[in-house]
Amino acid sequence: MKSPLSYSKGQLELSRLMTASQYLLAWQKLLNQFLPSVLQGHAFVMKIENGVMHIAVPNGAFATRLRQYSPTLLKLLNQPRNDFQLGDGRLVDLSVSVRQIEPHQRRKEEKKGISRKALTAFTNTAAELPNGSPLQTALLRLIKHHKS
Repeated sequence: MKSPLSYSKGQLELSRLMTASQYLLAWQKLLNQFLPSVLQGHAFVMKIENGVMHIAVPNGAFATRLRQYSPTLLKLLNQPRNDFQLGDGRLVDLSVSVRQIEPHQRRKEEKKGISRKALTAFTNTAAELPNGSPLQTALLRLIKHHKS
């Protein structure tokens, strides 16, 4: 009979996975602190193996920029730190590869559209324009699009 504190094989594997993911997330957070703004959100820590941080980026342009910045980034990442999740691990090198990565999908905010007051103003303006003029046609199309 199992004691309440014993783990099954699956639970141990899950525990190891959680520990590894927390470790990589801590490194990702540190990486994001030092990345230039143009690279933030486009560089992802894939793994750390034998002192080499493997970073994935979505295209060659980002890869080139990151490779150019790698020596400085390596120095910054190896600065003394007080983060127990990162341990005392020191990086020897950075490896950059191009991979199609789909970051967390951000919810698109619904567009509010044109206000009723603005639609009324457009309607009044369209009524004053000559019938069939290009501007009147464009305004009527805009009004119709935003009313539905």
